[in-house]
Amino acid sequence: MEVVIPAVVGALASVVVVLLSAVLTARHQRRHAVEAEHDVIRGTYLNPLRYHAVENHFRITDNLHKVRQHGGHWDELDVLATTADLADKDPGWFVSEGARLATATYLTACLLAHLARVRDNVPYLRLTTTADTRLAELTLQVHVGILQDGGMPNVAQISLGQEMWHRDEKRLLTYREFCQLLQKPDRRPWIEPVVLYHLQLGRGENLGRVRLLIDATAELAEFLDGHVGGAESIGSRSEAEHRYRAKLAHYRSIE
Repeated sequence: MEVVIPAVVGALASVVVVLLSAVLTARHQRRHAVEAEHDVIRGTYLNPLRYHAVENHFRITDNLHKVRQHGGHWDELDVLATTADLADKDPGWFVSEGARLATATYLTACLLAHLARVRDNVPYLRLTTTADTRLAELTLQVHVGILQDGGMPNVAQISLGQEMWHRDEKRLLTYREFCQLLQKPDRRPWIEPVVLYHLQLGRGENLGRVRLLIDATAELAEFLDGHVGGAESIGSRSEAEHRYRAKLAHYRSIE
């Protein structure tokens, strides 16, 4: 009996070790699967939103700076008498004289597209209640920055964002496809408020809402930095812009 008891205890211990190992392995696999799922979610929804928040922040900031540099009116952005004039523009206009206005409009429409996509998929983002609430607040701030002072209504912003998706191919409209929409009288009205937003910026009008949008995109990018990972997006982009401008100034000085 004295010999049997240690053998039984040893066997039981082995079974316990095997069971614990199986449990711990299963937990590790589940945790890894959850982390992988979160990575996919971040890559699909949050990271593209951060990218376009940063792009809009810097583009609009730069345009506002140029308007101030030119005494409150910048001809390179104010290139239309009315938005209806878009119908008469040939494709080349959108990559030359009208590029500054059209690309700014496109970038803002892309931001609205990703805001709409995140809004439609909030249940799948698996954010904490606090983070979910904060994201909703920051999203609203961006919408208000476009809505303010007779701008584009929230519902219309969401609708445009949804229209920016090529549903069959599950991608954003390309810049070329977007410009083609601007030339269609039946589709252009849904985009005109964003075109007018940037036109008025070029004219030095309604700059309060522009500053609001600049601040809102910065706050949104900062929030997403904490949930996507990587370097501080605004800071990193600012440093990259500074290095680029320094190089450009150097090359011009030796021409």
